Amino acid sequence: MASAAAWTSALGLAGCPDLLFLDEPTASLDPQARRDFHALIQRAVAELGTTVLMTTHDLWEAEALATRIDILQRGRIIATGTRDELTSQIAGRDHVAHTLHGRRHEEDVLDSTAYVRDLLTRHGEAVTALEVRPASLEDTYLAYVHAAEADTPAEHAA
Repeated sequence: MASAAAWTSALGLAGCPDLLFLDEPTASLDPQARRDFHALIQRAVAELGTTVLMTTHDLWEAEALATRIDILQRGRIIATGTRDELTSQIAGRDHVAHTLHGRRHEEDVLDSTAYVRDLLTRHGEAVTALEVRPASLEDTYLAYVHAAEADTPAEHAA
């Protein structure tokens, strides 16, 4: 069953608004209802040209839906941009894990593509269980918030 927030959001789209404000719209939805709601919002943006201003603590949701993201702390915007812009501004590091000759290795690197290319050039098929996790929006958010708490530039917080 859909939550009151989801019904309110759906009703808000009924009039084909130019701007729709949503406050934590999926906080109480089950996974399927959340996916359906995301599809509804994406259709509204694509087909109706609706601009959606949404507040959320769910960084996965922000990453999935937002074209621009504002990071707030204590009611103040401390960073704004696309996911990629925000991540690159803090020099986000990708996490690379692999096994080499039976021993597990993990590194946080700025350029995971170059790192993996070099690793495979040097060790070839001896590299197994290779995993690459790009810097996430959560990593980015935490770096900005910690930098703001310390009152230091975010570029140095990562």
